[in-house]
Amino acid sequence: MTRMENCDTVKGGDSPEAALIGGLPAENLDMLSLLNPMTYIDKYDPKFLVIHGDADNVVPICQSIYFSEALKKKGVLAEFISVPNGQHGPITFNDNTFNKMTDFFIKQSGLK
Repeated sequence: MTRMENCDTVKGGDSPEAALIGGLPAENLDMLSLLNPMTYIDKYDPKFLVIHGDADNVVPICQSIYFSEALKKKGVLAEFISVPNGQHGPITFNDNTFNKMTDFFIKQSGLK
């Protein structure tokens, strides 16, 4: 949440982030850190499969890149998939990505 605006800075006072924390994101970086899942990643977490569309206009793809890099540093990234022209839902979730997810969960469950 500290890099949602152009993958570099916090958003303004009219953003969903501001509504969530009840104030300006730039003035509440400590609170944003507490809300950030990357703050809590450790080597004991399960493996992650991260899938993100590179044309997502709701959540910038850099968010998944940053998250994947943090997961990789802790050794818990299984795979990062960037979907060309994938938006926030449409195109990104297709037969290929659904199959990747299914295979990932079956493998992680130990059933296969």
